[in-house]
Amino acid sequence: MFDEKISRKDFLKVFGFVVTNIILIRFGGIHFLTNLFSNTDKYLSNKRSQYLASATPVSQARWENGPVTNIIPIHASMLFNGKIFYLAGSGYKNERHNGPFDARLIDINLSSADRIIEESIPLDADLLNAGITQLDNGRIFLVGGTQLYDIDPNNCSKENTSSSKGKWHGLNSVMIFDVDLGSFMSTTTTMSHGRSYPVCMTLNNGNVVIINGLDEYGTVNRLVEVYDNNQGSVNHTFDPNSGYTYCVGNGLENICINAGLSCYGGPRNGVSPYFDNYNMMHLLPTGKIVSVGGSEQNIRLWDPDSGSWTLLGRTAIRRIHGTSFLLPIENNISEKGKVLLVGGSPSANQNGINSSEILDFNRTISLNPISRTQMLQSNRKRMTPVLLPDGNAVIFGGAANSDDSPILFPELFDPISESWNILPSSSIPRTKHHVGLLLPDGRVWVAGGINRENEWELRSEFFIPSYFFEERPIISNSESFIVIDYGGLINIDTLNANNITHASLLRLMNVSNYQDSNQRFIWLGIVEKDVNAVKIAAPINSDIAPPGWYMLHILNEDNIPSKGFMVRIQK
Repeated sequence: MFDEKISRKDFLKVFGFVVTNIILIRFGGIHFLTNLFSNTDKYLSNKRSQYLASATPVSQARWENGPVTNIIPIHASMLFNGKIFYLAGSGYKNERHNGPFDARLIDINLSSADRIIEESIPLDADLLNAGITQLDNGRIFLVGGTQLYDIDPNNCSKENTSSSKGKWHGLNSVMIFDVDLGSFMSTTTTMSHGRSYPVCMTLNNGNVVIINGLDEYGTVNRLVEVYDNNQGSVNHTFDPNSGYTYCVGNGLENICINAGLSCYGGPRNGVSPYFDNYNMMHLLPTGKIVSVGGSEQNIRLWDPDSGSWTLLGRTAIRRIHGTSFLLPIENNISEKGKVLLVGGSPSANQNGINSSEILDFNRTISLNPISRTQMLQSNRKRMTPVLLPDGNAVIFGGAANSDDSPILFPELFDPISESWNILPSSSIPRTKHHVGLLLPDGRVWVAGGINRENEWELRSEFFIPSYFFEERPIISNSESFIVIDYGGLINIDTLNANNITHASLLRLMNVSNYQDSNQRFIWLGIVEKDVNAVKIAAPINSDIAPPGWYMLHILNEDNIPSKGFMVRIQK
């Protein structure tokens, strides 16, 4: 138990503030409601920090065997119906680069270590190394993939190297998986050019921005494209403040047919700066995209409204094959966000590093973040990031350097103390091409891995956090999900109402190659309690929580979360 609790007196103060402002709503409209939730959340966040600082969440965690998959999960999505969509494409196997291409839909609740309940999803393109996110309606949006392997005999870029390998050539495909139908939708939409290893992020208006990747010749695609979710079209956007240019297949004109013929950009109409494959990017609660490095150290900000890129500064070190989190954010208009960069290596062939770096946008009045460095318990790279419903961040898998140096123990980052703790070890090495997904019940499904080229790891596991062994609050709403509006109230039934102090909202995960750029965690305040129910302040706007599907958790004074309850935020 904790020494600090929200007293009845404190609660009545908040409740009186709520009632007063609700009366004022009729005179001031939604502005008063937004300000109400923002101020209430600020008041409660200080109490919540005291709970989190006192928690010791690492002691009882353990692992259980999961189902054995039929293909390797290289990309994976948690769906609003409780199932998991995952795919391998060609699966990074040389003998499969011309097919077959595989995707699966697994019922994780009915599957166990002894059996797997899943169905095959027909796939006619190689979505290995695609970009992945969820649309506001829960459909899975995938762009790009692999047109040619680096070793393909038809790969023209091989002629420009002294080895047997050329460049990975990207697809220009746009594919949408319909969760209700359990199949891919028919679409004629494509991007202008190929992308292998792109980043795609759902914006605050429900559209999707698509950045970087390797084009159909294997050179970096520097076009910024936006998928219009209403029109079903993909359009270019350019930077009015730059003159960067990009020619498709640049540098391969002498060996690849038609390379260098299509060019874009120019004065006051620039393409993007140079970015690495799967560059670490996040949508900040200001509505802007931040790029926080990878093979480069530049920190850049992209404005979706103007299309302009702004250079903010540099990270402390290069982090090739590192990962990143947007740390939990508060539900108020002053929130600007914090990004955690983890591990990686200064160059592709070097050992992983044991440092992490926080870029804190909240502690500055300028655009430039304040940087702080914390040390991991291990040197590692190629790890998968997962945010837990109690606010902690965990990295799974990875290696110190090569496939022969796997790291079996996860590490947990506490955002309050800004420290790392070691968790119990897995029994299965996963050095690259693996995934981790937060499940509605609070477990983490960890799967996949290619520990040596052409060798698939098909065994999966469940990581069981320590809150599983505590008395957890229970959400008892009769419906399977609810739809909520910005600035409104979320009505949650629970017999534990008296002990509920706060709530967390987590966007459904979509993982690809050690990254989930759309992973998002929002702390929500409790604004009213009844005997068997609580009213929770919904996200105030789409910068805080872009439209789409989330899991809502209620937490008690010990910071123990309930199971996740599906909610959809409408545009």
